[in-house]
Amino acid sequence: AQPGVCWTLIAGLFLMAATPLAGPVMFAVGTHQQMLTKQFLYAAVGALMVVTGIFGSSGRYQRVMSHRALRHLGHISYGIFCIHLIVLSLIYRFTDYEVFRGDTLQVWLLTVVVSIITAEVLYRVVELPGVRFGHRRGPKSATTQPATPAQAATTKS
Repeated sequence: AQPGVCWTLIAGLFLMAATPLAGPVMFAVGTHQQMLTKQFLYAAVGALMVVTGIFGSSGRYQRVMSHRALRHLGHISYGIFCIHLIVLSLIYRFTDYEVFRGDTLQVWLLTVVVSIITAEVLYRVVELPGVRFGHRRGPKSATTQPATPAQAATTKS
């Protein structure tokens, strides 16, 4: 019910996961316990983000988070999640940017913009038609009655 507290916890947990407190940083491989700790911290960050959306239902926070653009970003967020690493890889492959050479902001902005555009296309071309198809072929309503006694016998558990 207090999104500010959740976001403070999110920042603290994420900072802890990104520092040597939770294990090696960058691409160094840690022990099983260190890697499990990092995964637990990242899972807690994700859970707290979801909790703010579920229980943060009061006042200004609700008005901001229910803005039309943010709601739509929520609809395409899974597509962004699925595509962003591919986009990042392609950006490094087809541009002059090099990993860890000081171009982080430019690469990040380019990745975000291309990922959002790609996710929007995927949402309209793949997800929406899939949802519509699923609704057409979905299960029959529970209120429909079997046509014959034999069908009634086979549907009981």
